[in-house]
Amino acid sequence: MKKMQTMSRLMKAFALAALVFTMGSAPALAADKKPVKLVYVEWPCAVATTNIVKVAIEERLGRPCEILPVSVAIKFQSLATGQADATVCAWLPNTQRNYWEKMQDKLEDLGPLVGGARLGWVVPDYVPYTSIEELKGKAAEFGGKIYGIDPGASYTDTSKEAIKEYGLEGFELIEGGDAIMVAMLADSIKKKKPVIVTGWAPHWKFGRWDLHFLDDPKQFFGTEEEIHALVRKGLNEEMPDVYAFLDKFSFKDTKQLQVLMAENMEKGADPLENAKKFIRENKEQVDSWFE
Repeated sequence: MKKMQTMSRLMKAFALAALVFTMGSAPALAADKKPVKLVYVEWPCAVATTNIVKVAIEERLGRPCEILPVSVAIKFQSLATGQADATVCAWLPNTQRNYWEKMQDKLEDLGPLVGGARLGWVVPDYVPYTSIEELKGKAAEFGGKIYGIDPGASYTDTSKEAIKEYGLEGFELIEGGDAIMVAMLADSIKKKKPVIVTGWAPHWKFGRWDLHFLDDPKQFFGTEEEIHALVRKGLNEEMPDVYAFLDKFSFKDTKQLQVLMAENMEKGADPLENAKKFIRENKEQVDSWFE
């Protein structure tokens, strides 16, 4: 009887030791792998996408993953110099064309992760104009302001060119960021005031308010775009597992991404937790990224 009790205690002790070893070895394994560094601009589409990639890399590949918010210029520069590994928020072929053309010899384009993207100036549906050309002579109605995004974004430079080429005297582009632009849009809609913002789709604001793009006859903002994954040169050799995943990573369509973006904008929402929820609820799709 005593021998059986002794054996039972030994087995329990062995099982406990094995459990402790297993729990301790998982973080050690992850620590042995080089961290992946993702860079992104703090736009809603980029925040949603980058957090999904972070969760997927950590849960499926067992690698630590750092996500670093930066400007558009720094995003491209950090990849070109090897200070970062990848981005999953490059708008091509138009919006970030200038950066891509300057640094493409040091980067690799893994292709689109979603299509149907679009840039342009956006107004609430109660604004009666449907084309940028109709804004000529109407600066006073809008307080002379068009609310834009980051000063370093090529979209900002394009908007300035559009003001000049469309002859929109009295208009000024107010540079800020996505949060400021949306805040001004929300405040204007609340007061039913005319407002123009530099917008893009996919974006959660189209799910919250009735908005429309202004036609762009001169095609300053190009045609339909795609959001691409870009990686630094050499990633395929140094992190083949990460490279293979990013090469297959994609959304089903813009609606799938837009729904996630809207969830992230809810009060108290955590983009990382929403990304984990997305991974759990779309297992078949996520599995396809790692086949």
